Amino acid sequence: MPQKHNNILVLLSIISALSGFIVKLFYRPFIVENNINDLGFHNYAPNLFYALGICLIIPMFVQKRPIRTMIFATIGILAYELDQIWTSRTFDFQDIIATLVGLGIAVLIFNRFDSKADSEDNNETIRE
Repeated sequence: MPQKHNNILVLLSIISALSGFIVKLFYRPFIVENNINDLGFHNYAPNLFYALGICLIIPMFVQKRPIRTMIFATIGILAYELDQIWTSRTFDFQDIIATLVGLGIAVLIFNRFDSKADSEDNNETIRE
């Protein structure tokens, strides 16, 4: 994948992770304090953004089978979520779904950039 595409994926990853922190630290307390119904977005959004951010940074470090590595990273996040059943933390099924949606969005974004990289490689081969 070209460096330009890697840079875009890293930027999207950073934006996603920062969005997760912003939702958790600022948005969630505001929603709860003001009793605003956002259909639970404030509860599951951090997981969605964290999973998306982690999965989008993986292609920067893993050249071979990055989607498989994204799946394993997501399994790790899900294991942490499931661990909350037995600990004093709060388990939420919406977090599981949000994590899987984050993986799905990351795979779609990665495939989009990966297919662009393949078409650029084919265009360069044709020019030569």
